[in-house]
Amino acid sequence: MTTPNKVIVSNIGNRSLIYSGEGGPLKSIEAAATIKGKTLPKTGYRNDTDELLKLAQMDSQILSELRINILDALLNKKCQETSHLYLIVSDQVEENAQHIKQDTLHAGKLIKLLIEQNEHYKHIEVAIITYQNSVVDADKLIPFYREELSKLLSKHKEQTFIICDSGGTPQQKTSLKISAEYLIPEKQVEYYQIIEQVNDEGEIILGQSGFIKQGNYEYRKIIDAQQIALLIHNGNYEAATFIYDSNDVIAKQLRATSLRKQLLLQDARNIINGTRDDKLFSSLKTLKSKSLGNYSGKEGYFESEHFNILAETLSVADFFYGLKELNNAVLYYHIFMEKCLNALISKQIPQYNLMDSETYFDNSTQLCQYICQNNLVTIFNGRPSNLTLPVKLDYVQSNIDNTNEQLSLCLSYFQKWIRANFSVIRNRIAHDGIGVKGSEINAVSDNFHTEVKEWYKFFGLPKENIYIQTNKEITRALKFE
Repeated sequence: MTTPNKVIVSNIGNRSLIYSGEGGPLKSIEAAATIKGKTLPKTGYRNDTDELLKLAQMDSQILSELRINILDALLNKKCQETSHLYLIVSDQVEENAQHIKQDTLHAGKLIKLLIEQNEHYKHIEVAIITYQNSVVDADKLIPFYREELSKLLSKHKEQTFIICDSGGTPQQKTSLKISAEYLIPEKQVEYYQIIEQVNDEGEIILGQSGFIKQGNYEYRKIIDAQQIALLIHNGNYEAATFIYDSNDVIAKQLRATSLRKQLLLQDARNIINGTRDDKLFSSLKTLKSKSLGNYSGKEGYFESEHFNILAETLSVADFFYGLKELNNAVLYYHIFMEKCLNALISKQIPQYNLMDSETYFDNSTQLCQYICQNNLVTIFNGRPSNLTLPVKLDYVQSNIDNTNEQLSLCLSYFQKWIRANFSVIRNRIAHDGIGVKGSEINAVSDNFHTEVKEWYKFFGLPKENIYIQTNKEITRALKFE
């Protein structure tokens, strides 16, 4: 004999229990006016089944007039393998009267009694799980199923779950399956859909149900797509790539976007350059161009390569700022400020290239000496000991052609940020792991939002952030993939 090792979980709906007495055709409880001469209230499914339960507790023969419907097909086939059965019923204590009339609390108790008196099912332990909110509110249903399934997983760690995808409202069915897909390991769960027979007129024939085992691949794809959409919304492209677990063109572009956000632009381009243009998201085609921003008119201030890295850095900062991810926003705006000053200086005096990380230390040391020797800054009496941000800004504002009014205005914002200890806030995040508050950003500048947008405008970046564009394209592709 097979050792029972499966756990069935099923919603109970209004057709899960039917009336079979008096030799007539099977009827739904709602269609039965009397049972064994006892008149039912006929004020809704909840009250009718409540009355039936009271009658059954006084007269066990009442149960002989009732039959399990829908679930019986699965029970008949799986009873020898099943050790536990969990019936999910509704008892909507805060819902409107119309929905309360359809509650299945008492029907579940009657089904439990029918199973317990059946010799074939006596080894099955039956329990009722009660849901007390709206049966059509997915925002309440999903947390409920998630919590209850978590409890069952803890109790039945080694057993296989059978999810009966029938019974209850459409919202209950969907919420149960979504929660099961999310929580229960794939190898530990099976899904079955009950198929009710219909007559030539399209009416359901009660008591004649079959079932089919459902695959979960397509359903899993939908769940994964939803998770990926949430991850990319917050810029977690690497995690999204892991969940997508494929090597198709979408996966490659997810990976390229992850590399782009890490400012590993050449690595991102290597992926994009190997992808046909007609398969590329429009937003990622910008990686093939020389710059994400508008380089026209900026040639005298930045090398094109430097301008591009600045445009990409500013886009990442803007993306995080739009998400109100202030820690990352501060880090990337600070990186942008440093790189922008380095790029401006490197364009004017390329022999002291500050954009090459490998030679930065030597070049910055030599540049600081050059500045002191030629009295090129006013700060520190023209004799700075290190090439700090204030020194770089002083040099740029004092020595680089300031005929571009928009650039001069934007550089004045850097001056404000530096004086307001923007670097202190950045260092606290980077070195001490202490987060930044919105009030601290306001202390740097009460017009910070406007100022960063002015820089965004100066670089000619797309009105809609490039990562927002990419996210929309990925989400759209996943829906039709």
